[in-house]
Amino acid sequence: MPARVKRPKDRHDSPSNTAALGRPLLTAAPDPAGEKGICLRATRDVRAGDAVLVEVPLLGTAAPSAAYRDRLRKFCAALAKAARNKASSLLPLLAERWLPVLRCFAEASTEVRDKVLGLQTEFANPDCEMAKAVAVLAQVLQRSGIFAGAREDSEQDKGKDELAAGGVELREEVIAGVLSAMIINAADTMPDGSEALFYMGALIEHSCDPSTSFCVYQAEDADASRGVGHLAGNAWVGEWRATQDISAGTPVTFSYLEPARLKQDVNQRREIINKRMGFVCQCRRCKLESCEVNNQAGYKQESSVPIDFAEMD
Repeated sequence: MPARVKRPKDRHDSPSNTAALGRPLLTAAPDPAGEKGICLRATRDVRAGDAVLVEVPLLGTAAPSAAYRDRLRKFCAALAKAARNKASSLLPLLAERWLPVLRCFAEASTEVRDKVLGLQTEFANPDCEMAKAVAVLAQVLQRSGIFAGAREDSEQDKGKDELAAGGVELREEVIAGVLSAMIINAADTMPDGSEALFYMGALIEHSCDPSTSFCVYQAEDADASRGVGHLAGNAWVGEWRATQDISAGTPVTFSYLEPARLKQDVNQRREIINKRMGFVCQCRRCKLESCEVNNQAGYKQESSVPIDFAEMD
């Protein structure tokens, strides 16, 4: 869950030094070396403390009602009871978090649905447990009929307490795509329990030595320079703020890991990222630390023993 803050005033005087809604200090550029194939680069020199991106969610759920949470828990309990292997044991956890998002997606506009599915939806490691669990859950949800869509002979407006969604029918491959997009692109749980996917924020590459930090706040707490005064007071706003000076043209990064996780060693960080998101982190910090680990391991070997460095990665 991102940090919730009451918007502090900018440390710099001019509003032009910082981003506002609809006025990011970032632009998209190809990044063949990155996991997403695209990155966001700073459009000008940015000083530590400047906001580089202010954004409202592309897709955001409402805080779930008590009745909905109860139905969801029962559905997830049934999934847990039927679990037979490691992949299916993840199903209740994924369903509990992402069913409300799938419902929101089914009832969203065509433009929003197209944007969500336009994000990365393929795991870097298609054989990871998370990818397998997504495939199984998509099949289960499609067969359940929860996302069969609104029918002419039924109520178009599904009650907010019901698991079944209105809107369009979601096929198995679409369900899998939405689940993958939310997991791979680091969707966030808001402080009130709702979920949110920020579109430009989803394009920021991960790094274990990030150049930005992420926080959320409600529009009523925003500084006037953020340009969100027209939003409802309780609307969530995401902000990415530079943690160091960033030169124009430099890719901006953000950590998918919590601060406590960033203090762990490279193998621990890579393990948790791979389990959660299905890729092995290749950020500059991980590469450097991995080399140090390999060098230390090699130093302890007898010189007559061949070293297979590939096995040490």
